[in-house]
Amino acid sequence: MRILLCAAALAALLSSQAMAAFDLRITEIWPGNTDGENLTDDWFEVTNYGDMAWVEATDGNLYFDDDSFDATTADLLFGVDTIAPGESVIFVDGNAGTGGINTFLWADTWGTLVSPLPQVGSYEGSGLGQGGDAIGLWITSVAPTGSPDITGSYPDGNGSLGGSYDLVLGSFSTVGNAAGAVATAVNDIGEPAIGSPGSVGVPEPASLALVGMSLVVFSLRRR
Repeated sequence: MRILLCAAALAALLSSQAMAAFDLRITEIWPGNTDGENLTDDWFEVTNYGDMAWVEATDGNLYFDDDSFDATTADLLFGVDTIAPGESVIFVDGNAGTGGINTFLWADTWGTLVSPLPQVGSYEGSGLGQGGDAIGLWITSVAPTGSPDITGSYPDGNGSLGGSYDLVLGSFSTVGNAAGAVATAVNDIGEPAIGSPGSVGVPEPASLALVGMSLVVFSLRRR
């Protein structure tokens, strides 16, 4: 019986490794302050729920378009080469290539509240509207075609008071919510940005298999 249990656990572990893959999802979107000047340009967060890293050099580039989901006008995302399992990264609108002032402004806005800061990339493309919008991402090593591989959307932001839209919670961010959202310094009319960039809680995928193994070992030791 012990041999069968160990064999089953080993098979499950090997199977989980054989099926390893990245799984990128859009987990947070900030379309700007509701009122007054925007503290930063629009940004969104991408989280890897998989058990392998996404690596740009081998898995393909990321391209973005808003709710038109038009592959012919999709814009390349720059500045992030890998996304590890469980990691959340940020992409800020407004600059291609080096990211320029927009990524520095984003880091300056959130740097005193988020530690460590997530990776921050950039793109130069469609802005996100307060009246509700969507994000489509393509993963490809050639020019994107067809429908996006990943999508995420948010509703009308009226009354969100500068909060990001948390796609995991399905609501606009408020200070101290389940994601640990915080508020930045305020804009020209006293409105902060509110969000939880880089802090999506994703368990280490490999740990699930290790937990299964440990339970089997524990049961054997009790016999």
